[in-house]
Amino acid sequence: MPVKNVTSEYPPTVLIHGTADTDVPFEQSELMAAEFKKQNIPFQFHRIVNAEHGLSGGDRAEIQKAERDAFAFVKQYLEPSTKSSNGQ
Repeated sequence: MPVKNVTSEYPPTVLIHGTADTDVPFEQSELMAAEFKKQNIPFQFHRIVNAEHGLSGGDRAEIQKAERDAFAFVKQYLEPSTKSSNGQ
């Protein structure tokens, strides 16, 4: 259970999970999201209604929006700061 590994040092994380997933229960992502919130970990949780594992069966527009939002989220944590160490 990955949820047991979440500490305050856990990296920012994106969860994208189909509500109809039969391989990994959707509830596992709900538990992870709750733990991220408890530990103050930056995260996004995208629920794709009726999508199965691999997101098949999900609404394509909903999946594309989740992907765009996820890439923007990750990008903000990967981009180096444009300011120098002395604030200039």
